[in-house]
Amino acid sequence: MNVDGLLVLWGGIDRKITDEDALNDWWTGEHLPERLRLPGFQRARRYRALGSAEYLAWYEVTHVRDLKSKEYLEALNDPTPRTRRFMPCLAAMNRSACQLSWTKPMSPEPGDTEESASLYLVLAVIQTLPAKESGYDHVKLLSERFHKGSFTMSGMERCSIAKEDLIITSICSSSASYDGVHFDRARSSCGDQATGRIILLLELSLPEPPTLSIKERWAKSITGTVNGAFTHVEDINTYELILLDE
Repeated sequence: MNVDGLLVLWGGIDRKITDEDALNDWWTGEHLPERLRLPGFQRARRYRALGSAEYLAWYEVTHVRDLKSKEYLEALNDPTPRTRRFMPCLAAMNRSACQLSWTKPMSPEPGDTEESASLYLVLAVIQTLPAKESGYDHVKLLSERFHKGSFTMSGMERCSIAKEDLIITSICSSSASYDGVHFDRARSSCGDQATGRIILLLELSLPEPPTLSIKERWAKSITGTVNGAFTHVEDINTYELILLDE
């Protein structure tokens, strides 16, 4: 399966005004299948954050340009009634259309149990200085830091690094599907100083959910690996897989 682009969306919900069961029924039964019928969309995954009412959706596409295709833009600008209803439930949504820049399978650590294991995802959102100022290839720098041997986590199966395409992200985020959705415009800006975020995705297979102390240890390790003169972690969270659709 050739995958060159990723679309990652994440955000919390307000349980006081959201019927979570109805939201999940729309997302699983209507929205993801609708997206997977579009050209280039190959696989969709949904995750729920551990310990909070936050969801993440991850789409893999053949090319990042599939995220600005005529068919996709038509779907975004002609949302179904339920899409119009449920999209605004995702408070303070983050949305990044990305070029998949680097991915590497990781061998499970000795003693990891693959049978009956659950799948988890650690998302780290990384901000960078403009390359013209830093002189660094940010993706190359980060991929070297996360290469097997210099960074490990128990149960880690794959590490992926994706670079946000600010133009594609901005075009689609202003479509009718997202009417009433709050985005952090400062992060989505295409101004002269904007560089686009780097999205780090760490996939893990574990026999049981990680504890709070383990998640804190992961966050500290990732932050220590990423933070430097030209990159820093803006956000980090851990999610459990609730749906894989191909």
